[in-house]
Amino acid sequence: MRTESLLRLLSREEMESIHSFAIRILSSIGVEIKHEKAISLLRAGGCSVKGKWRITIPENIAEDVIRKVAGYKPKIYQRGSRKEVGLDEEPFINPSPVRPPSLGVGNEGCLFVLDVGADERRDATLDDIGKAALIADTLENVKVLSIPMTPVDAPLETRELHSLIQLLSNSNKPILFGGIPTNTHTLKTAKYTIEVIKVLNGEEEMKRPSVDVLLEAVSPLKYDTHELDFIMACAEMGVMNYHVASMPVLGMTGPMSIPASIAQSIAEIIPGVYLIQLINPELKVSMSMDVIPCDARTLHHVYGSPETTIIGLAETQLLREFYNILVWGGRSFRSDAKFPGIQTAFEKGVTGTLALLAGASGFGNGGVIDGDMLFSFEQLVIDDEFISLMKPIAKGVKVDEGDFNLKMLEKAIEKDHYFLADEMTLKRLREIVYVSKLFDRGRYQDWFVQGKKTVRSKAMSRVQEILKEHRPEGVDEDMIKRLRLIVKEADKDYS
Repeated sequence: MRTESLLRLLSREEMESIHSFAIRILSSIGVEIKHEKAISLLRAGGCSVKGKWRITIPENIAEDVIRKVAGYKPKIYQRGSRKEVGLDEEPFINPSPVRPPSLGVGNEGCLFVLDVGADERRDATLDDIGKAALIADTLENVKVLSIPMTPVDAPLETRELHSLIQLLSNSNKPILFGGIPTNTHTLKTAKYTIEVIKVLNGEEEMKRPSVDVLLEAVSPLKYDTHELDFIMACAEMGVMNYHVASMPVLGMTGPMSIPASIAQSIAEIIPGVYLIQLINPELKVSMSMDVIPCDARTLHHVYGSPETTIIGLAETQLLREFYNILVWGGRSFRSDAKFPGIQTAFEKGVTGTLALLAGASGFGNGGVIDGDMLFSFEQLVIDDEFISLMKPIAKGVKVDEGDFNLKMLEKAIEKDHYFLADEMTLKRLREIVYVSKLFDRGRYQDWFVQGKKTVRSKAMSRVQEILKEHRPEGVDEDMIKRLRLIVKEADKDYS
């Protein structure tokens, strides 16, 4: 994959201005943190306290926090393996909204699902999560899994644990999950979740993590107390990988200015990163910005809009070029459409391709439409195909002196003036020209005779085939039984 960005929106001076404003926000206004232990750590780390709960961070410390994150590439490992998942080698998708359901409550995220071929939604269930994981297990461009939807048929306090069991039972791919705790059950849930992880990969899991814990700021400029409890509990129990994010909404929880809201997002992220660094310098931290616009008529977030795309491009460029931070997620590849179709294809195709050109390698929301509220099984298959189509763009054009072969040209001219039988053609035909699994590029007559199949109908057939025939490799049934016992104990504890 090309390492340089092909699409830039910001000049160096503009990026410096955004960064400078973020630093000024931190040093003058600060962030609200209603957590005694966190405040104690930050104060000991050189921060100041305004009033009782507001923390300000000196410019030199904020700059140092960013420097320590710069260049870090998150490492996620295959479960039970020393094999690392390359998150920056080529484009990939994760079948989950960028903001996954919480470990504590799970009342956020994708709430509905479309049955195969249906155009009317219904509530998501645990069985749907298992189906999504089973489908994702077969897709080459899905490198990691997250809980893709919020099930209604599991206990409120432990439904993320039940969801995790569904992922583990139906795929052997590594799992990312995040915590957005909002009640007092959070620490209990963290305890049981870590037990599940240790059963999954043993104590070695803490050295080669296949999980990533999310810490997300609450805009504008604050952190949730229970979420900080959760992060500290995870750190104490040995979880090593963390991701800090922020999501200001233009004109609502952030200024009606793209540069100013991006600066606010940076200012919100830095304290979370610094706190994790203070808890344990050995912990690994990555970060991302998720500024989002909304429709003033409805106050709904607009995910497939050109404004969202522009914001994502600016964020990606700032992270890659100014901060030297890997962008493996991005506010792109999204759609506000209500079912797989023309609008979905346009919004995901345009936003995904532009983000790729800006330097993003990872894309959340595989299979997700309707502004992160609706999951479609066939859309997941279609999104996987989208990524395959984007890979040649990511590779670009490789100029190899060995290709400039006069003898090859002379041979073709002397014989039949064609290169079809040439050694280079036979060797590189599939490499150079991608043969789509879903998109039709043939003649009309052939398409008509073969049943006039659409992209969605082909994806539906593929989904039905996977659900009927695929059995994931590497799933340890004895381990699953042990995990179910832990979740059963958690359910009993909460009841």
